[in-house]
Amino acid sequence: LLQRYLEIQKLRFMRQLEYRLEVDNGILQEKIPKLILQPFVENAVIHGMEKQEKACKIKILGRREGAFLKFQVADTGVGMTKEQLDRIWEQDTDKAYSSQRIGRYAIHNVKERLRLKYGDQFKLEIESEIGKGTVVTLVIPSGGEEKEDEITDS
Repeated sequence: LLQRYLEIQKLRFMRQLEYRLEVDNGILQEKIPKLILQPFVENAVIHGMEKQEKACKIKILGRREGAFLKFQVADTGVGMTKEQLDRIWEQDTDKAYSSQRIGRYAIHNVKERLRLKYGDQFKLEIESEIGKGTVVTLVIPSGGEEKEDEITDS
């Protein structure tokens, strides 16, 4: 899913976007919740390239660490201030989301879905620095199974 999304964005942004996917072969068959990484990649594309003339580089890493899967989405985009990072985690959602294209709403959605599925057995961190970019780290238990929508004959 991420590969296809980035291919489409590369067609759209051409020279302004460079990306690299580095996912260990050993985790390619692992099942993770749908649309758990894509919002962070989308944020990197949308917000990482804002007001920036140089190419934005996005790197997505995935590997096994013991009983967990660790993913990182890193970009060389515009970055965020500490205040912007703090606002991402604020819980006042009604007003906050009305003026945002993606950002906090998607991040809160992902965090809530992770909490429902894994309880406190996950880690979601965002580090950022103005002018240097952003790194999102997600760690989830290995071996989770995403349930497919069941179709039954009636």
